[in-house]
Amino acid sequence: MLASAANRWPRRRTRAIAACIALGLAALVATTPAPLLAADPTLTVSADGTTRTFDRDALLARSDAVEITTSRDVAYGTPRTYRAVPLANLMEGITIPADAVVEAVAQDGFVAQLPRDLIYGNDREAVAYVAVEPANAPWPPI
Repeated sequence: MLASAANRWPRRRTRAIAACIALGLAALVATTPAPLLAADPTLTVSADGTTRTFDRDALLARSDAVEITTSRDVAYGTPRTYRAVPLANLMEGITIPADAVVEAVAQDGFVAQLPRDLIYGNDREAVAYVAVEPANAPWPPI
């Protein structure tokens, strides 16, 4: 059975979203000066007057972390597998207005913006993930 273009589109968006967030985290780690890398990288989520910070090990150990495989990673041009956590789960308890856009900013200035509906998977097809680079298996340089 052939899948229609409409059925393939959400999967492409999902991969693109995951790749954007993964690239943001990769940029955060890859461009941080060596002295600053002594401490494990962290992810800080701030909204609605609430701030949460997650370290790499805590993210990788979460029970909701999954393996995501892309057939052709946007940055590397080859298949890649990432360990990732649904972004909506990291935002639990934080109120984000329905018309808001969530912005991810890496230390090197890389910015990705996602509409709230994509974060919460309101279209039931696309899910935003935060890919996490393991300390013992760094991603190749871009």
